[in-house]
Amino acid sequence: NWPANGSALPALDPGASWLVNQSLIDDGKLPPGLPSGSVAFKTGTSHGFRDAWLIAWTPDYTVGLWLGDSDGDPHKGLSGLSALGAAAVAVLSSLGPPSPWPDPPDSLERYMACPISGEPASPDCPGHVWAWRLARDKRTIPCHLHVREGGRVVLRWPPELAGFMAGEASARAPEVVSPAPGTVFKLAPGADKIPLKSEGASGVVHWYLDSEHVAAAKPGSTPLITLTAGEHQVTMLDGREREAASRFTVLSPEIKRAAVLTLQ
Repeated sequence: NWPANGSALPALDPGASWLVNQSLIDDGKLPPGLPSGSVAFKTGTSHGFRDAWLIAWTPDYTVGLWLGDSDGDPHKGLSGLSALGAAAVAVLSSLGPPSPWPDPPDSLERYMACPISGEPASPDCPGHVWAWRLARDKRTIPCHLHVREGGRVVLRWPPELAGFMAGEASARAPEVVSPAPGTVFKLAPGADKIPLKSEGASGVVHWYLDSEHVAAAKPGSTPLITLTAGEHQVTMLDGREREAASRFTVLSPEIKRAAVLTLQ
């Protein structure tokens, strides 16, 4: 409810804001140049790699940076962190030593947590860590990920995460299977398209033909590309920013060559 005097309420509880800020401090990802733990940041990349941005802040200043093409053209591999991290550190460094972050507000309290689930630690958790939580969040049910089966402790992921974690453990490097590397195609009337397929990819796959973005394929979808004569390369970039490529050749109908795959 809004106050009767018309004054605005804070967007977030001060304790929640402090927790979000702490989660966005990561010294291991930004280039060196600022005191440890003194800067928080958030990055982003638009659909199709057309824009990259990074917002970084200290207790004193906030810096917002954008990088992209004024024509809106995509650029494979454009990333807010790799493209703008050094610039953000340089700008903040030029503004002088940052002030320390504020102390945790009174709406927070410390508790002993499981290092994996973040829930109150149980005797079966592999170690305990001190963590912060909103004081009103009085969860008493201990960690549910670590359970005893047959006299030993096992890590049991919930159903919505089990498949993902199993895939992470067994994930192989992605590869392009269509067009297969080294394939030679010969154009034929009415058969000038081929499907783009990959294996081992995760999430949405962005496809590039000779460095031009041609498709963003959700899992299970198979985009098509139109063939033109010449030497070409298709490159895929999956949701985990893993890359694979395939080079292939397309011959015009007039060119005769042995061992040519003719599209039907």
